[in-house]
Amino acid sequence: MKDGDILVAQWGYEQTNVDFFQVIGLTGTMATIREIEKREEYDGNTMAGKARPVKDVFIGGAVRRKAKSGHNGQEYLKIEPYSFAYPWDGTPQRFSTYA
Repeated sequence: MKDGDILVAQWGYEQTNVDFFQVIGLTGTMATIREIEKREEYDGNTMAGKARPVKDVFIGGAVRRKAKSGHNGQEYLKIEPYSFAYPWDGTPQRFSTYA
């Protein structure tokens, strides 16, 4: 993980929410991140689509989270008890909405 990297978190129960974050600072194992805007494109008349991040367009304040390593060695951040952010691989991310 390095400064400027984009992370993605997918979470939800009856729908799939997608949030994007940008790393704005690193100190040891602590990462400072900010949520960034996303562009959503719906699949026709469905309640699903794909989302892409908008780098450097911040929403919300900065938060610090400890970088952890998963069983496969991939770094991640625990955003909330229900949400984990992983490095974004550059592909659009699937989301869905509910009513």
